[in-house]
Amino acid sequence: VASHRFAMLRRILSSRGIPSGILRCSGNTLRPLGVSRCISTGPVREQVASAGYPENSMSHNLLDRCMEAALGRGTDLSSEYSPYLPVDLLQTLLVDIHEYAGCSWFTAIVCSCIGIRALILPVSIAAIRGGREKAILQPEYEKLMQQQKAVKLDGDPEKNNRIQKKIQNFTQKHGKLFMMKGTWNLIFVQLPLYVTAFAAMRGMANHPDLFRGFAMEAPLWLDSLALADPYYVLPVLTSAIMITNQELFGSVDTEAPATESTTETPGGPSTMQRYSKYFSRGSALLFIP
Repeated sequence: VASHRFAMLRRILSSRGIPSGILRCSGNTLRPLGVSRCISTGPVREQVASAGYPENSMSHNLLDRCMEAALGRGTDLSSEYSPYLPVDLLQTLLVDIHEYAGCSWFTAIVCSCIGIRALILPVSIAAIRGGREKAILQPEYEKLMQQQKAVKLDGDPEKNNRIQKKIQNFTQKHGKLFMMKGTWNLIFVQLPLYVTAFAAMRGMANHPDLFRGFAMEAPLWLDSLALADPYYVLPVLTSAIMITNQELFGSVDTEAPATESTTETPGGPSTMQRYSKYFSRGSALLFIP
């Protein structure tokens, strides 16, 4: 039966001008030569367990669509698929949850997200505390900057030395990078996790011949987990959640400076903070296309 899948993949590759001689068909397994996994043989077990589909059946046509979509996204199905270690780890985690828990791929994705979120919860709490601490310290820092600017205009060396000492004591107490408090979580935890999750999902969607069970699952209104949302519901929902999160939790950081500081240094912290909100909103809207 696997010979039908082998012939179909050869036909797709030939229509795209890709050499198909590097494919191998062995029993119920259909895969490009050289595909390797770093951590687990989970995806290999998945494809061995899945038999070929009858010609012109719904499953056959759906897998054909998934492969056509992967080729349309620029995936070379004839090349070796060897993801980076973090991506491999996340894909192996999804496969193991799907296999050992006996749940759907959609449930495995949700459980993985909840589990990872629980693991990084202490980091997120520390980031929220750091953001609130920054919101309290920022008005004091801006006040010192305004005093320094006024002293420089007066040209009084004694007052200038006094304000410089205050600024030095402030930076020694709270650190020179106190404005970065609350952002380390985004830079070193959330952003890498998001990139890894995106690469893992895209890798599985771009290789439906390896992750057949993933490609065959059609939760909710989706035709397949390996195909784009035909109604753009998920992208719009993701953007709405990101913007809502930014408006709710971002307002906590900006509330204190807005009430305690009436002046603003051009290019200073308040200016950067105001424009960072517009940048976050624009970034969220990029998920829709």
